Amino acid sequence: MISTDVQKVLKTHNPEVIVVNGGGAQFLQGNPVIMTKEDIYQTYMEAQNSTIIVVHMEAVNHCLLTRKELKNFINEKGLSDNILVPSDGEISHFLI
Repeated sequence: MISTDVQKVLKTHNPEVIVVNGGGAQFLQGNPVIMTKEDIYQTYMEAQNSTIIVVHMEAVNHCLLTRKELKNFINEKGLSDNILVPSDGEISHFLI
């Protein structure tokens, strides 16, 4: 779940592009330390006019969420135009 501070920032600034660390990385104990697919979806729900770019995917061995799993989730929600999951080394350009 994203924090109320993040929710406030999204509402206050209404960003066109949001970059989030995804992958659901988690240690043996405790909650995930970076965003899960549910957190990413909640971010979208708070900022539906934004493009969300999910980075940090599969960057470390404790990332439990794969690109493939996240892309499937995004496609099931019909959000592939709103939430981008770039490949390693992929470059995107945005006119803001």
